[in-house]
Amino acid sequence: MFKKILAVCFAFLLASSAIGAETVGRVALVIGNAAYKSSPLANPVNDAQDMAKSLRALGFDVVERTNITSKQIGRTLRAFRTKIKPGDVALVFYAGHGLQINGENYLPAVDADIVGEEDVPNQSLSTRQIMDVLAESKSSMNLVFLDACRDNPYARSFRSATRGLSRENAPSGTLISYATRPGSVAADGTGRNGLYTSVLLKAMEEKTQPIEQVLKQVVRGVTAASNGTQEPWMEGSLVGNFCFGNCLLRIPNTVNTNRDEDGNAELIFWKSIESIGKAEGYKNYLNRYPKGLFSDLARLRLTDFSITVSTDGKTTRRIVIGHAAPTTGAISHLGQDNERGARLAIKELNAANIRIGGERATFHLLAVDDAADPKQATVVAQKLVDAKVNGIVGHLSSGTTIPASWIYSDAGVPQISPSATNPKYTRQGFDTTFRLVADDYQLGKRFAHFAVETLKGKNVAIVDDRTAYGEVVASAFEEGVRAAGGKVVAYEYTDDSATGLGTTLTSIARKSPDILFFGGMDNVAGQILQQMQTLDMKAKLLGGDGICTVGLSSFAGDSLKNELVYCAESAPLPYSPSLKKFRTEFNTEFGSDFIAYAPYAYAAVKLMVDSMKRAESADPKVYVYELQRTVNYEGVTGSITFDKRGDVKNAPLTVYTYQDGRRKAMSILN
Repeated sequence: MFKKILAVCFAFLLASSAIGAETVGRVALVIGNAAYKSSPLANPVNDAQDMAKSLRALGFDVVERTNITSKQIGRTLRAFRTKIKPGDVALVFYAGHGLQINGENYLPAVDADIVGEEDVPNQSLSTRQIMDVLAESKSSMNLVFLDACRDNPYARSFRSATRGLSRENAPSGTLISYATRPGSVAADGTGRNGLYTSVLLKAMEEKTQPIEQVLKQVVRGVTAASNGTQEPWMEGSLVGNFCFGNCLLRIPNTVNTNRDEDGNAELIFWKSIESIGKAEGYKNYLNRYPKGLFSDLARLRLTDFSITVSTDGKTTRRIVIGHAAPTTGAISHLGQDNERGARLAIKELNAANIRIGGERATFHLLAVDDAADPKQATVVAQKLVDAKVNGIVGHLSSGTTIPASWIYSDAGVPQISPSATNPKYTRQGFDTTFRLVADDYQLGKRFAHFAVETLKGKNVAIVDDRTAYGEVVASAFEEGVRAAGGKVVAYEYTDDSATGLGTTLTSIARKSPDILFFGGMDNVAGQILQQMQTLDMKAKLLGGDGICTVGLSSFAGDSLKNELVYCAESAPLPYSPSLKKFRTEFNTEFGSDFIAYAPYAYAAVKLMVDSMKRAESADPKVYVYELQRTVNYEGVTGSITFDKRGDVKNAPLTVYTYQDGRRKAMSILN
């Protein structure tokens, strides 16, 4: 019996202790910062290049970056996080300046303009960010090398900063090696490499030695070379062994590691795939043992990878698309409209038997209400991220889309807004933000030329509802009016609930404008029309896509006169074949016509899944790159090609007017 138990134990050791084996992936992030504005360094770029070369030769998939700027920090972490799969070995190497503030460690970007310690967090890569990535990745082992204590060039202007780095609160299974002990400073080196890195590169050549032994060699070598002034430091803990090559493992000749005398091959196989923790392993177990001792547990494990396996061995990948929009409140009709468009797309995708990465996919919509409130938007955004959705369609308004985008970007989850038009949304430097409509700046300026040149509006009044949407489109319209030779006779403000609207319009009416432009939504535009009728104003009411809805007539009532209202919407002409087909399907499904943005929510879901198919993966950190590369995707709203910001190139603008209470398309603005 002792031999039987020993056989299982040694088989498990073979599978789990020699982490250097080819079955476990190896991913590395290597950064070298040298070209600082103040206190440039000689060696970190060389350190990074030489380390990356050595790691590639040892089987690591390396993300190599040198002289990263503040804007590159987020995308660098995402590139690294994208490559790590559950069970992999993850390694981080950094060479450059490092500093600490109140016990937090920071690695400044080379373009950092740091006057005081308040400037540091937004212009540095924090080691806490690195640890968070490692904790989220479900890697089996993490190795962090920080040759980052080359003094603090900003120390004189800091109140709390000290020399060197502080100790880290690292995730379990992480080993950290510092170039010198906490609170001390390391040497940049006089040769090609820093002192610590040069000794580390040499020690890594001992490929069959456990990492702990390698780092002990580094301590001895650096301490001796520096005459005791620099002593590397190591902290953390590992489960299992790691060698840069394959660890040597001696097994008694009396043990049969293939199968024990009682036939426990299933147990041996289960132990091996559990130690690696990858989806393929659990699927292989279920293929071999569909009714085995651990079959229920294997299916449970696979739910973490959004995979289900039926008893006949067929696998299905569950893909969840998050949708965020207001489904309560003043503009809930628009939010519900978007959600319906997304649900129609999900229904059609599930009927299409789509396969992603060789597996049949089922699609689900997780819809949340942000109430058009920026604070609630960030709360529901975090809920969607915590639910591990594969992508986000939303939010409706710019005021909710922009604050939520930070959360999605930090999580690396792609976000396609079907209706947010504030230019800032896609100009934050995020790799995860996309939109399907023209932004407010484009719409406002192009529509202003139409107002002055086509409608002959010489005197223009503007009302801004002070939302993130309204203020930009109104400002852009004002700029466009002046550029086209028109005159702005009034610029007034209201809010998205239209308090004090009567007083505002009374003031405007005295100036007899030809055009009244409203930067806001259809519910308030309807009240404006009623007030204009009461005041007997002769001006035409113009607005952007916010008022350009089929629901405007219900808000305006009999004050919506023929050819009194003109609006512009980022959309193809409504009689395009694809949009006509969508309208028919939408009516059949929901018993009414869509209001405004539903086709864009529909197109966003379809495009997101198309990107997954192209990437052969539903992993947000993988398919986002295919989403970025979208060219000439033919959707219900027209051809989609994204620019480097995530905006649609050459988005069409359609001008509408209203006759007999119904929207009527007039022309396209290019």
